[in-house]
Amino acid sequence: MRLIGHLENRVLAERAGVLLGANGIANRVEPDDARHWAVWVIGEEDLDRARQLLAAFLASPDDPRFRSLLPPSLGLPKNDEPRARRSTPSPQPSRESTDTLAGGLGIATIGLVLLCVWMAAVTKMGEDSSALGPLLISAVPRPGWARWMLMLPEVQRGEVWRLITPVLLHFSWTHLLFNLWTFWGLGLAIERQRGLPALVGMVIGFGILSNIGQYLQGGPQFGGMSGVIYGLLGYVWMLGKYRPSAGLALQPQIVLLMLVWLAIGVYGTLDVPVANTAHGVGLLVGVAWGRWAAMRPV
Repeated sequence: MRLIGHLENRVLAERAGVLLGANGIANRVEPDDARHWAVWVIGEEDLDRARQLLAAFLASPDDPRFRSLLPPSLGLPKNDEPRARRSTPSPQPSRESTDTLAGGLGIATIGLVLLCVWMAAVTKMGEDSSALGPLLISAVPRPGWARWMLMLPEVQRGEVWRLITPVLLHFSWTHLLFNLWTFWGLGLAIERQRGLPALVGMVIGFGILSNIGQYLQGGPQFGGMSGVIYGLLGYVWMLGKYRPSAGLALQPQIVLLMLVWLAIGVYGTLDVPVANTAHGVGLLVGVAWGRWAAMRPV
């Protein structure tokens, strides 16, 4: 990913991002500091074309060939000068801009990574049963389908945190490091582009649904962030495929690698237990979420 420009006007930066996406160039627009907005290009192969297009746009943002590609909501405000940098009073940040800036710093991504590391230390990679027990989705084996009302007894008694806490649990350093390395790339990209609340919402949503799916299939003894990771993967995959202007995309090789890894786990060629149902549920929910997001108006 390469930086191609700084703009001092948020609307102008967003228009540039939409125009790049409309020309098939995956990009990201994010606050660089309190006053400036950075425009990034995802793929190296698009770098020269993106720079040329951005320069042409900044030279004449009202050109009809640019305006025709923009939705009305991104029209240039009246009296707004189309220059990359100019001196203006710094406005007081709104709640929305504060959330966006926090997302640009990756606060949620960093926080979740540190929380997983802390949980690994507290539970001694799952070896401390007294610390691990309250964090599992349940301490009671899953009953048969005929007794479905007896499932998740602790959650039914009010321990609702158990629905999400399994994503924070890891049972080896390899498991922890691989998951956190993968989550770091996906989480940071989504948080910077969509903001902190969006990433937190996705982690909770993908985590709960993938945890429930794994519990129903295999019982309560599982942990890991893989269901969330596959959910984020599916989301970014669909958004990059069907709405490049969103500024989120994945290289096809990464998608293929993750799908192959999913298939390896499903067909049982690994010597370690894998929460395959959590992976599959996370991926399906992420694909659906990303496809829906791609269809929404800009």
